[in-house]
Amino acid sequence: MLGTSCPVCPCAQCKIRKRLRPSESNALKNLHFSIHRMALDECVLYLDEKYAKLPDSKEINDIQTAVEEAISSLLKSVAARDVRFASKFTRSGSFYEGTKIMQPDEFDFMVWLSGLSEICEIIYMGRSKRHILMKVLSHNEDDVVHLWSEFFEEVSVNTDLPYHASSNERTFRCLDGSTIKQKFYSLLREAFKSITWPSNLKLLTSTGLAFDRIGLSGAMQASASEKLDLVWKDHLKVSVDLALAIECKGWPLLSGIFDSLIDEGHPAFSVKTEIKRAGFHVVPKLGAIWRISWSKAEAALLKYIFSENEQIAVSYRVAKLINETHFIEASGNADAAAHMPIRLCDSFSLKHLLMFLVISNSSYFRKSCGEILVDLLQNLHDGMTTGNCPLVFLAGSSSLKSGPALQCYAVALKKSINVLLNMQETVASQVARTCEDFYNDKISVVLPKPPRNIRSYKITKL
Repeated sequence: MLGTSCPVCPCAQCKIRKRLRPSESNALKNLHFSIHRMALDECVLYLDEKYAKLPDSKEINDIQTAVEEAISSLLKSVAARDVRFASKFTRSGSFYEGTKIMQPDEFDFMVWLSGLSEICEIIYMGRSKRHILMKVLSHNEDDVVHLWSEFFEEVSVNTDLPYHASSNERTFRCLDGSTIKQKFYSLLREAFKSITWPSNLKLLTSTGLAFDRIGLSGAMQASASEKLDLVWKDHLKVSVDLALAIECKGWPLLSGIFDSLIDEGHPAFSVKTEIKRAGFHVVPKLGAIWRISWSKAEAALLKYIFSENEQIAVSYRVAKLINETHFIEASGNADAAAHMPIRLCDSFSLKHLLMFLVISNSSYFRKSCGEILVDLLQNLHDGMTTGNCPLVFLAGSSSLKSGPALQCYAVALKKSINVLLNMQETVASQVARTCEDFYNDKISVVLPKPPRNIRSYKITKL
């Protein structure tokens, strides 16, 4: 900071080093800080362009087109085998949000079954309402209900467990998400053999095929999502996640700070209205228990945030780059390059923290990428230290859980933040070298050792 008696900038690059009158100190202070922010901004922009952001290229467009053609063909083949599983897919995940980094090697889709939302209502379970049941409407006994009857489960709700429904029934029919997933994924594996795959795209394996090879039971398979491992032109492995879902209209009861922070005077209020009007998805968890997916709302909110200030997207991509490539587990091996990077947190936590910061403080719409990146990482550090990292759509919940490992991550992250702050002293001619050094220099994370096994000894009387 600049002192009042001798307001001199502490950085080595500043040329102005003289005593100033008090009237001049604030102006020079603002000028210096502006210069430092610009230096950090240049470094962040360099990291984004060189390492994080996916380029606009024909090959990436070709990969996207081939993947979507394959998924469309697979879903049509599934529907041809069993009309009940006619479905549509919604694009989701980082590739479509504009936040995928480094390689176009991950695609996510919500595969939602047509017609099921018409025969069900949501029942919220427990005080947190995080888990739900998809109750089959008792007055609806049409052909659609009979078609799905093999996937019904009779559920008795404990009278001590709070829940919200349109009646006081304590026993009712619900959709069993696990058996629905099990059937859908088995149809999908049959479709693998029958479709014509796009040129340059081949199927390597999938979650279900791998489970089949090791003889894992159908019930255990149903507890996982279906991931397809593909290869593009025999050199790029591409992962595709298919999340089976039901599309619901309206808006769920729980929506956390999304509702409380975005009031009528908030800049994002019109977007909030559109998000609520668009509805949401529910996805199977286990058995008759389902959960709400916020992917649709997340994509819309991020799109709005990035449209207001594209520097926020730059900052978020570089934050992901740092999280995924900058840290390695410390060990006795001196060859750091031999260690695989470790992530300090998942992208979900980072994304929700970013959305929380922006919607709770609209000044982020005017900040530069360097400021936003440091703020985001500093708030992540604070969240790791306290074990509290807010979720935008779940009030009172945290995406991080306290523990010794999280404290070790916080120590490593603080080192990275300090390096970024030192980049404020970078002169224009050294931006490239400074960024290359930052990218190549990894930070070792000293993880807590697991507790030693305590051996038991039998003591005998001499």
